[in-house]
Amino acid sequence: MKGTIQIGNSFHPDQHVGVEAARIPNVRREALDGLRGYAALAVAFCHDILHFDTSLIERVLYRPIVLVDRAGLHAKILLIPFNGESAVIAFFILSGFVLRGALDRMAAQPFHKAALAFSWRRIVRIYPAVITCMMLFFLMSWASAKAGITTFPQFAPIQLLQNATLYAPVMHGPSWSVQVEICAVPFLLAAEGLRRLWGILGLLVALFYGLVAIEYPVLVGNLPALWPYLFMFFIGMLVAQRSVAEVTGRLHPATWVVALLLFLAGRHITARAAIYGLIAQRFAGGVLIACVAYRDDMLAAFLRRPVSLFLGRISYSFYLLNVVALYTVWAVIEVGVPRPSHHPVFWGLVSAITSVLLTLPAAFLSERFVERPCVTAGRSLMRLRHLGRRPFLTEGLVSQPTSEI
Repeated sequence: MKGTIQIGNSFHPDQHVGVEAARIPNVRREALDGLRGYAALAVAFCHDILHFDTSLIERVLYRPIVLVDRAGLHAKILLIPFNGESAVIAFFILSGFVLRGALDRMAAQPFHKAALAFSWRRIVRIYPAVITCMMLFFLMSWASAKAGITTFPQFAPIQLLQNATLYAPVMHGPSWSVQVEICAVPFLLAAEGLRRLWGILGLLVALFYGLVAIEYPVLVGNLPALWPYLFMFFIGMLVAQRSVAEVTGRLHPATWVVALLLFLAGRHITARAAIYGLIAQRFAGGVLIACVAYRDDMLAAFLRRPVSLFLGRISYSFYLLNVVALYTVWAVIEVGVPRPSHHPVFWGLVSAITSVLLTLPAAFLSERFVERPCVTAGRSLMRLRHLGRRPFLTEGLVSQPTSEI
């Protein structure tokens, strides 16, 4: 069928656990990476647009568009494509999708060995870039204090320890989403265990559990920020099902347009406290990612362009390091520009563009000299300790092909 990915018999054969994950070509995984790259850019712009007038958060970002006053309407329109929360939602759904593929490729292993290997891979994929970023942030804070620069934040060593271990995002606010990725690991493994027992029904049970946890955070141990987001990982795992791939291939060619509009605009037309709006947007995100994964149309072609692939490859380091660049740019603007809060959106866009340009080379270096070597070292250690029998799979965070932030 033109415009779709033919999945045929390209599934992992395993009669014991009933593997049903769709196998997609590498070119499709590249499109998913591209999507993650633009999501990381959206987070950067969102932080900047809101920084110089934080009242925009309550009176513009969190309000339905029909209740936003004329003075804030231009900011509201900008925050539809540049919504940091929507971008993070895409990260979580993508993580569930990609990590389901990683678990599927370990299906022949006993569950306890697969769980141990999977957990180790998450650790070596997530922590090195986090630790590097926090060390850089702390050193810049120390140097700023020595130089008498008061507009750059100051941190204590205990805060460095807390944030570098992802115990608490006390230095680097956006690292809460990486903390969620770590906290989600046992629940992802539990969902995989249910899938091995009951197939797709097990994933539906996990999804139901995640939805109930929105109202009852105790179901996720009251882990920080996990209760509203856990079910998004399970949506991603369901999107990886062969049956979803087959259905997506038969959808109308314009489905991705509708899904994208609903995903971006949905939370801007409903009250923030409305759980139905939250759930509907997340499912629209699942449909969008299914279209990117299983269809070969205009959106997928755009996401496979060289610029998109570059952004996708460095997006995890970009997401982390952009915060350091943001604080650097903000420190300069607050010293050199009188009352930037009088034109918050303008100066927000100026700082966004500047911080992006500063972050791109730093993220490239981090991906090349931190992320990749640590993945390789983790693979070598796992082989030495016999934690896994198959080659190390680099699914996880943004770059190969994508997973979390």
